[in-house]
Amino acid sequence: MVSQEVDLATGTKIADLTLPPQLFNTTPIYGSDGSYYLNGYQYLSRYDEAAGKVVKLLSWLDLDVNRNNLSYLWVAAPDGSFYFGETIYPDNGGMPYNGELPQNPVFKLLKLTKSADQSAVEKTNVSIGAFWINEGLRKAIIEYRKVRPDVRFTVVDYNENIDYSKPTAYEDAITKINADILAGKMPDILMTGQLPWQQYASKGLLVDLGEQMAKDKEFDSSLFLENVFQASSINGKLYTLTNAVGLTGIMSSRSLVGDRTGWTVQEFQSFVELQPDPSTLFYQMPGDGILNMLLMGNINAYIDTEKGLANFDSPDFIQLLEFAKKYGIDPNQYQDGWVEPMPVDGEMAGPALQMVWMSRFEDYSSYNQTFKGEAVMLGLPSQQRSGPMINSYSALAMAATSKNQAIIWDFFKFYLGEAMQDQVIANYEGFPIRKSSLAKAGAKAIADTAKYGQEQPFPEGEAKSSDMGMWYGAKVTQADVDAVTAILTQADTLYAYDEKAYQLISEETQGFFAGNKSATETAAAIQSRMRAYVGERQ
Repeated sequence: MVSQEVDLATGTKIADLTLPPQLFNTTPIYGSDGSYYLNGYQYLSRYDEAAGKVVKLLSWLDLDVNRNNLSYLWVAAPDGSFYFGETIYPDNGGMPYNGELPQNPVFKLLKLTKSADQSAVEKTNVSIGAFWINEGLRKAIIEYRKVRPDVRFTVVDYNENIDYSKPTAYEDAITKINADILAGKMPDILMTGQLPWQQYASKGLLVDLGEQMAKDKEFDSSLFLENVFQASSINGKLYTLTNAVGLTGIMSSRSLVGDRTGWTVQEFQSFVELQPDPSTLFYQMPGDGILNMLLMGNINAYIDTEKGLANFDSPDFIQLLEFAKKYGIDPNQYQDGWVEPMPVDGEMAGPALQMVWMSRFEDYSSYNQTFKGEAVMLGLPSQQRSGPMINSYSALAMAATSKNQAIIWDFFKFYLGEAMQDQVIANYEGFPIRKSSLAKAGAKAIADTAKYGQEQPFPEGEAKSSDMGMWYGAKVTQADVDAVTAILTQADTLYAYDEKAYQLISEETQGFFAGNKSATETAAAIQSRMRAYVGERQ
């Protein structure tokens, strides 16, 4: 990354400086000796100005310190030691939903001093490749090391070397990481959220975790939402495990859409056209925005991952293109953000069909309030009439080449254990997949919203707020918990995001939305390029 040295007195440039990207992906700490230290989410480092490189000093996970708990106090002392403030909440989680301050937080002052080299202490090293270590995984690693102090986790931080000043930096990083993995440079554990893990699985680079479950007599899959395992499987093999899931789909009113949970493109279009004013059904946006919304996470409706086939020249997809163009507004009318439609019934806040992402019971209760107690969640239009999709950004995979598979599987079980699963909601990571933990999360949501949450429907008058001046949505009821649990246990489709595939579709549809190509021609062009792309992933 290129920066500039500037004369503060005159504001003129002195020189261009080429600095490593880590300087911009971390928090600086200035030492009293003039040294420049970098506090990242995985490592504490020092910037060697003479050499123009970053030198790692320590890993937070090696010290069993949760980097996310470090507060504002970061000091580099003259004697080479460091001081950090740490705040730990009683439940090891964050602020509760009800807005009240957590009771009895624990404040610590950490002093870090350099000790004798510990490299001679024999430990089993387990590497984790990730763009981001989520809170649940970070806590699980720290807690697991208390049980297995002989295991050391090393993070391969894919994010630290990305130069975000370049427009294609992220895509370039994905390309390089993908090439390294396919070339055999795979960590023991891989966080798969932003990577084409299906390609790795097809090449035999990942372990079938379903086999690990089957042969482990201590693992009882019935304790979990087994549909999550099934939705994540390819050809009957499970290559990823997640500790938490969310839900993606369309929220509407049962009085409007009935009891359906999904629809084909034809059924969706027929439903829209039967309404008195179709333009008020959803947020108005240009045609490409509507297409992106209806394809968001739903791209596997047109890709057969198991067989490596694309299906973008199908009548369904052609109809989807035509629908998006028909109901998209003129891009010249589109400013920053969506154009709000008028409420369908004159009272409802927002459109009658809303694209939603749910990760907490409180989310559903708010939508249920909006739809006057008749909220129903549906899937996006697809040939399969799929219901709401399961999404997860914290899925883990095990490398087939790893020599530490027994330890990794033991850690995965710990990660899915009751102690860790009970903290998923507090970590704001989604819904836990362990049934008992999900039930506890529902009970917690009911209790947390009991004091400040609004009755359904909202009573007349001003909305209630807490003593902290925060406004709260609807109270979570047992009926809400039951409704969300039912959706979670029935969802059978995995949210699929593929940056390159979306980019390809965007490129090929520009001419279509500009009026220069027909839907059939556009679909054929997308199919040709997508067939080649899907073939490359096999």
